[in-house]
Amino acid sequence: MSTDIVDEPLSTSYDFCDAKSAIIVTLYAHGAFEVKDIDISIETDSLEVRTPVHEIWIFQLWEHIYSDRGEIETKINAAQTQTSIEIRLIKQQPRKTWPQLYSYGSIPITPQRDNQLNEYNDIYMIDQEQYDLSIKKLKTDFYETNDKFTSNIYIKQVYDCQLHFTETNFTATFHTNDENFLKIHGITSDRSIRLFVRVKERIIPHKCSSRITQTFIEIILIKDNPNSTTKWGRLEPNEYSESRPLIQQTSPNTPPSSPNSTMINSNKAIPLPPPLPPPAMDRKTEKFPTASAFSSSIHQRDTTSTSNIPSSSSSLIGFTGISNPANSCFMNAAVQCLSNTRELRDYFLEACYLSEINRTNPLGTKGAIAEEFGTLMKNLWSGKLNWANANRLRAFAAQRHQEFVGNGQHDAQELLTILLDAIHEDLNRIITKPQVPPIEDQSRPDHIVADEYWRGHLSRNDSIIVQLFTGQFKSKTKCPQCHKESITFDPFTTLSVPLPKRTAVDTIVTYRNDEKPPIKYRIIMSADGLISEFKCALSNKCGLPANKMIAYKIRGNRIVDHLKNDDRLTSTGYSWNNNDIIYV
Repeated sequence: MSTDIVDEPLSTSYDFCDAKSAIIVTLYAHGAFEVKDIDISIETDSLEVRTPVHEIWIFQLWEHIYSDRGEIETKINAAQTQTSIEIRLIKQQPRKTWPQLYSYGSIPITPQRDNQLNEYNDIYMIDQEQYDLSIKKLKTDFYETNDKFTSNIYIKQVYDCQLHFTETNFTATFHTNDENFLKIHGITSDRSIRLFVRVKERIIPHKCSSRITQTFIEIILIKDNPNSTTKWGRLEPNEYSESRPLIQQTSPNTPPSSPNSTMINSNKAIPLPPPLPPPAMDRKTEKFPTASAFSSSIHQRDTTSTSNIPSSSSSLIGFTGISNPANSCFMNAAVQCLSNTRELRDYFLEACYLSEINRTNPLGTKGAIAEEFGTLMKNLWSGKLNWANANRLRAFAAQRHQEFVGNGQHDAQELLTILLDAIHEDLNRIITKPQVPPIEDQSRPDHIVADEYWRGHLSRNDSIIVQLFTGQFKSKTKCPQCHKESITFDPFTTLSVPLPKRTAVDTIVTYRNDEKPPIKYRIIMSADGLISEFKCALSNKCGLPANKMIAYKIRGNRIVDHLKNDDRLTSTGYSWNNNDIIYV
């Protein structure tokens, strides 16, 4: 007797788990679909997910997360009736525990509560008639105490101003009669202006206030955690732009994603936003922490004023160079590359490395390179210097690798690899490294074997360098005697990518229908391209569907090789210089 298939019950529409440095959200959706079918939007303080069957989840998050460091994975039940969507969000404040997923003052939207979507839209959606203004285009300053953060936003002649505060942001809607401001932004005085600002850490909305003067809007934010020993140092979270946060913190025991997982910033999930402008594109706001952000000073400025810069010729923040004595330009390239890696930069500027220096690691320098690199980073991002000196860092590198002694020219990638390795060993959180037994693939799926290799690597290596720069190479070897294949997954921190080379592929298309004569074509494509790519390019020229083509090589009037779709031109021995021809 047959039985009907019944959907698995949905006890709740989502689960939430605080995994120390990350938040894991699991959504339970009807139907069966893949990651590419999901519409997902992750911001610093919000999460929105929509499925192909029009189920919706929207959360205003409890704390800030890093929007470009998320990961999503889907699992479909055996009956193909339910999909579990697991989303990993990386905290900006990894030591803080989230009592719940969404902030107290927000309205979470779930499939069971989507009737409240209109209410949510009324609160959070932008009126299309309003002008959306970024605070990064405005002159601001602030001063800070343990329990209060006061910011002055310089806009003149403001009227009809209304403020709305939540635990993680505030919104100001207003009008202005400032003719210069209206001219710069290309709007008229009757148009409403909306200023949305995410704040560095949680605030108490009902205690926050504002004051309007003729020259600025004063925003008074009451901190949710006045007992914190670390001051904000800035109004907004650590990010380059409004949607791109900075540092990634991951659990040491977190394995890499399986092949079914998709990074949020990969092409398979959500397209990357356009390239970020260089830091000095916004010269009216100090967008990055300066050295003063790590001092005990209470009053700090965030303006175009250069009062905190020793001389009028000093650099803007992010424009400090590195001195280049003799042939040390290779060092300049490597260090600036690391300095402009935003997650690493924030990690050092916020002095997180000081509590993680491993002075007992025999493979390290007892913290010398990590401390020197931290000092150099603060100099490069202080905004007080035209150039900084990296000679001490090079001297430490030369102590470990004698080839860097002297003033000779060297390879920048080689130095980069050495610095990454030295900083990793100085900051390795693993004090006692366990022995890792050999791993056999035993015909298991690649992602299971890769996870086992990764867990073994993390059991001996755990640092900010591993979190940001380490990946895995898959290597396959085959014994020529017994034909046994062995697969390994080896860690790497740098990846050499060859520049693409193009070649001309001559081909003769012969039709089985004798009414058409053979036709010769020339296809320009990558020298390392696939035969399947070659067929697609040829199809665009001759009109013959790619799936109707059979490619082969002929030499001496006989067929030499049939060419499969996953063959590469380089592996077929094709050479345009030798007048080779591919026949289709």
